[in-house]
Amino acid sequence: MKIAISAFAALLMVAGFNASAESITMEKVISINDALVPEFAEKDKEVKVVVSGTFPNSCYRWSRSDVRTHSEGFHVLRSLALVTTNTNCLMVIVPFSKEINVGRLTPGEHTLRFLNGDDTWFERKLTVQ
Repeated sequence: MKIAISAFAALLMVAGFNASAESITMEKVISINDALVPEFAEKDKEVKVVVSGTFPNSCYRWSRSDVRTHSEGFHVLRSLALVTTNTNCLMVIVPFSKEINVGRLTPGEHTLRFLNGDDTWFERKLTVQ
């Protein structure tokens, strides 16, 4: 009887541990190391840039980019990744490179600000003719 109770208690503890260890996926702003932005673009064509960086481990995977125009000629870009927690991850740096469609821009000089996950940013200039 004691063995049966001990086995049942152990089973409950294992089941409780597994329930609390379910993997959770959430979206997170990631850091960009560099951005390739054309110096000039045509007014009737879509502007595309290429961002690159590294994920800190294998639990990160590319999700999307968010492009917001704050004023005429000033655009803020955030890159996001899906991050899975409570799971086994390979502790290796994973490089990535993605093309982002900024859209059609009006003629003139534009500033593209790339926001990072640690609240830092860098900017690139682009002239649309």
